[in-house]
Parts: sequence; structure tokens; C-alpha cells
Amino acid sequence: MLCASTRHVALSARLRESEPGSSQSPSHTSATQVFEHPYKPWQSVAKEHAEGAEAAYRAFRAYENSKEWAVLTIPSLWIFSVYASALPFVSPTVGAVTTASLAAVYCVGDKLYASGYGESAEGRMKGFKIRTLAFRGIAYGAIAGVVGAAYLSCVGPFPGCLQN
Repeated sequence: MLCASTRHVALSARLRESEPGSSQSPSHTSATQVFEHPYKPWQSVAKEHAEGAEAAYRAFRAYENSKEWAVLTIPSLWIFSVYASALPFVSPTVGAVTTASLAAVYCVGDKLYASGYGESAEGRMKGFKIRTLAFRGIAYGAIAGVVGAAYLSCVGPFPGCLQN
């Protein structure tokens, strides 16, 4: 096995061999070779393919936006489901039902967002609003649950509230 400095020397030698004007022609692909990018949204598209390219790009954006929101939503949903029962007057059953309901509303909103965005950029707004409202419920519930759990661990039960 080569150590790091030996690998660096070997890579440098290969790069020098592949430089323009070099007498040796390497049979391998060098690190400096530039590959053609398969998808170029910055270039103009032929008119007969313009509608399809625009729809494909909107579908790609909808997918990417859904992934970005999932990174925030899934941990918030998990935290909400764990700490919802720390809220006053919320039993574990009510917390589980609320978690499942908010998750279902979020999924419906995300589905409407993706399908609406696939049709037109303006069509995404209904799903976006539903998804955002569900996310706010999840996020605010998670924050309140964590604060409630901290209160319970530091002070004790909420006044006038029966804890499980």
C-alpha cells in the first residue's frame, strides 16, 4: 500500500504526462480531462422541445424542494412525536394522533405541491401553503414539547394539570 506522499508523487507524474505538449500520451483518463456535462439548463433548447424541457426542469425543482423540506420536517416530526406528551393536557394517545394527522396533512400538501409545480410554477402555491402550515404545526409543536419537557424536568408538573 502506498503512503500519502508516494501517491501524491505518482499523481503529479501522471498529471505532467497528460499536459499538452508532453511527449507521452497516457492511456488512462487524467484528472485534468474535462467531461461534457449531460444536462445544461443554461443553454437554449430547440423550440420543439421547449415545453418538455421546461416541464422536466419544473419537475426537477419540485423534487429538489421536497428533499430540502424533508431534511427539516422529518427530524421535527420525530421530536414532536417524542415530546408531545410533555405538553399540558396532552396524553400520549392525543400526541400520537396529532403527529400522524400533521404528517398526513404534510404529505398531502407535498403531493399537491409537486403535481402543481409539474403543471405550472403558479400551480404549486396551494400545496406549498398546505405543506407550510403543516410544517409550522410540527415545528412549533416540537419546540413547545421540548420546552414542556424541560419545564417538567426542572420544575415539575404544570399547575392544575394531571400528568401521565
